[in-house]
Amino acid sequence: MVITRWLRLPGFLLINNKSYMEKTIAIQEINQEVKDFLAMPQSIAKNILYHRQFQGNHFPCGNILIREDGTVHYSYTVYKISRGKEYFMKKNSHYGFTVDPKGKMNVWFGGKLHTIPYLHDVLSKLGKEWVKEKYLQFITNSIMGKIIVGKITNPHDLFTTILKLYRVKNASANYLKHAVENNVTKTQLLEGISVAKNLDHYLDFVQSTADSFSQHGSINDLMQQALILDRKIDFNWSVRRMEEEHKKWTEELMELESDSMSREPLNWLKKFQKYNDNRYTLLDNQYDVFKEGKVMKHCVYTNYWNAIKYENFVVFHVNDGSTYGLTLGLAYDKTTGLHFNQLMGKFNQRPDSSILHEVKQWLNDINNYPKTVKNITHAEIFCDT
Repeated sequence: MVITRWLRLPGFLLINNKSYMEKTIAIQEINQEVKDFLAMPQSIAKNILYHRQFQGNHFPCGNILIREDGTVHYSYTVYKISRGKEYFMKKNSHYGFTVDPKGKMNVWFGGKLHTIPYLHDVLSKLGKEWVKEKYLQFITNSIMGKIIVGKITNPHDLFTTILKLYRVKNASANYLKHAVENNVTKTQLLEGISVAKNLDHYLDFVQSTADSFSQHGSINDLMQQALILDRKIDFNWSVRRMEEEHKKWTEELMELESDSMSREPLNWLKKFQKYNDNRYTLLDNQYDVFKEGKVMKHCVYTNYWNAIKYENFVVFHVNDGSTYGLTLGLAYDKTTGLHFNQLMGKFNQRPDSSILHEVKQWLNDINNYPKTVKNITHAEIFCDT
C-alpha cells in the first residue's frame, strides 16, 4: 500500500467508546532547518550550504492518520535532499502499516512489524502507554492490531494472549509479564516453551541466573540435548541433578553418533595401560577419545586423534573428584618418553595448581626422571566447540 497524500476530512471517530475527529498525529517531523534550506532561493550560497550541511544526510518523517471509520495508518518515511534543477526531498526508505476497525493489521511493502521505527511512540500517541517497550518483541501483527483497536487493553490480557498464541497451558500471564520486565527475551521464552516441564519454573530459573544464564554452558547443552532427544527439563532440579542428566543424555547421544567408531585399543598404546588406576584412565581407542571431547566440551578428538593414531600423543582422563574430571594431554617421543602438554577441565578450564603439580609428579614417576618434567611452551590448548 502506498499513501501519497493524506487529507483531513470532517467527521468523528469512535475508538475505545470515545469519539474523535479524524486527525493526523505527528511522530517525527522534518527539521525546520531543512524546510528553511529548501525555501531558500537558488544561489551559490545555497550550494555551499548543501555540501557542508545536508549532502548525504537523512531526514525522517512519521505520522499517524486516524480515519473516520476507525482505520489507523502509520507512515514513516526517510528522505534525503537531492539536487536536480532545484533541491528537493527524495524518499530513501518507507515503512508503515494499516489497522482496520476490526483490528486486522497490514504491514506495508511486505515488511516486518519490528523493522518499523518508533512503534512505542505510536502506541503512546494512541493512548496505549501501558505497552512497555520491553513488550514489543513479543507482539505479533495480529496482537498489535488488537491493541490499537482496544481489544487488548492491559498487560495481563496481552500476556494471556501471547501464551495462547504459543499454545502454552498451565502457565501464568503475570509470571511471564514479571519475567519480561526483568529482561527475559523472546528467544528465551521460546526455548523454555520447547524444553521446560513447567514454564513458570523455567522463568524463575532464567531470572535467578540472569547474569550467567547465556554463558552457562552445561544448561545450554542440556537444553539442546532436550530438543534432540525430545525430553523435558525440570528447572526445579538441583545443579547436581542437571549435571547428572547432562552426562546421561550425552552418553545417549554419543551412542547414536558413534556407532561406526572403533572401541578396539590401539596396539601401540597397550604399553601405557598398566598406568590405569582409580585416578588415571588411559583413552586408548577412537570411541573413548571422541567421548572425552564430547563430555568435556573441547576438541581433543578433533585436534589430536590423528596424533594419537600416529604415535605422537597420549591422552588420560584424570579423576580429581569433580563431576567431570580433567583431560591430560601428553606428547610422546620414542626416545625421551612422555612430556606434559596440557591439563584442562570442562570448557578448557584450568586446574588448581595443586592438582597440576600432582599430575606432573605422577608423570615424572612414569618417565623415571629425576628432574622436573619440561613444559612444552608451544602446545595448543584443546579448542572450544
